[in-house]
Amino acid sequence: MSALVAELADIDLGDVRLNRRARRVLQRLGEKPMLSLPSACGGWGETRAAYRLFDHAAVSAEAVLAPHIACTVERIREHPRVLCIEDTSELDYTGKNDIQGPGPLNYESPPGAVPASHPGGHPRSVGAGPAPCPHLGA
Repeated sequence: MSALVAELADIDLGDVRLNRRARRVLQRLGEKPMLSLPSACGGWGETRAAYRLFDHAAVSAEAVLAPHIACTVERIREHPRVLCIEDTSELDYTGKNDIQGPGPLNYESPPGAVPASHPGGHPRSVGAGPAPCPHLGA
């Protein structure tokens, strides 16, 4: 079981079918994060189901992220001190032809990556996972 699947086990969108569909769609997107939704879903039926899921009134970013944030907060609570560092760096991979699969930084720029903006972690470099700092209760 992947870490993503484990964190989504407690997703609650108010309906077991929505929960199951959300886990399936998010697992596919997590496996292929650089692909478009139709490409990641692998077929028109799965793509339509994903769009219906995202269009459902019970589905919001907050509801989908809730189990991930809860798991991150639990990992953070295991440590007496956690650093919540905001990083707006961009990694520009122009000229780095040996790097596989970099995405565009934006529509007008070269290939690269933008790191997570709030990686939570222990001062001794034990990563807890990305989480919005306001949810940490500090």
